[in-house]
Amino acid sequence: MKLFTSAKWHRGNLHTHTTVSDGRKTPKEAIAAYRAAGYDFLAITDHRICGAGQESEDFVLIPGAEYDFNDFDRREAFHILGLGIRDNVTTRNDIPPQELIDGIRAAGGLAVLAHPGWSLLAHESAMKLTGYEATEIFNGVSEFYTGRGYYGDYVDTVASKHRTLPLLATDDCHFYDLDFASGWIMLQTDDFTVKGILDAIRAGHFYATQGPEIHQIEMADGVITVETSPLKEIYFLSDNFFDSHRVIRAKEGETFTAASYPIHPLDNWVRIEGVGLDGKRCFSGYIIPEK
Repeated sequence: MKLFTSAKWHRGNLHTHTTVSDGRKTPKEAIAAYRAAGYDFLAITDHRICGAGQESEDFVLIPGAEYDFNDFDRREAFHILGLGIRDNVTTRNDIPPQELIDGIRAAGGLAVLAHPGWSLLAHESAMKLTGYEATEIFNGVSEFYTGRGYYGDYVDTVASKHRTLPLLATDDCHFYDLDFASGWIMLQTDDFTVKGILDAIRAGHFYATQGPEIHQIEMADGVITVETSPLKEIYFLSDNFFDSHRVIRAKEGETFTAASYPIHPLDNWVRIEGVGLDGKRCFSGYIIPEK
């Protein structure tokens, strides 16, 4: 079974801020910057303000917004992206997170749990929420400006409790300096519309990345094989505690473009993470072995 098809690849960012809230570029300037950088789709997710979407043959703007509920006493925050919503959900910042997710779904949108590690969000708090359909595994602005932008351990702990959701890399760009184009997804769809993109996210027809590429993932005869751009390391992560085949490293200064992992009988899922020579990473979604 091959995970990727012959459908066209599209590059996109799903978490962006402009001068409509706390970003430094106008929506028009932001769209121009992403188009110039080779992006095919973009979600502008200003805080509690939903902008209009647009569709054309070469670029799709996904309507969206970021909603938040910050509990400063418990020191945890809930930031929820609403992607593809028909209208704004709320302008208030005191709506409980489950109501935010319910409102996003009622508005026809896809709810995403944003930067859970930056938010100091307890795993139990995430597990109590229902209805959100994806989680960020990497967030650029959180990485470069707070040092808490990678959430591999977080999402895997939640996944080990039987919640294996699609994993997104975003830059959460505010156009400060280092955040722009620091994380994105590569998505496959021949239906290049807002609906087609969101359907492909739900179906897992994408991978997340800071730069390295995943060309194909195949599962056959109890073995997962991945083909990539040149990498120095690759990790086959799972909900099993230990497997000596899990980490593959190239010799000093060398790279590889393919690797295989024999699925362990205790693996309920496997997730692939690759590291390029520059330290940047790519991330697959959760792969469920055939039992």
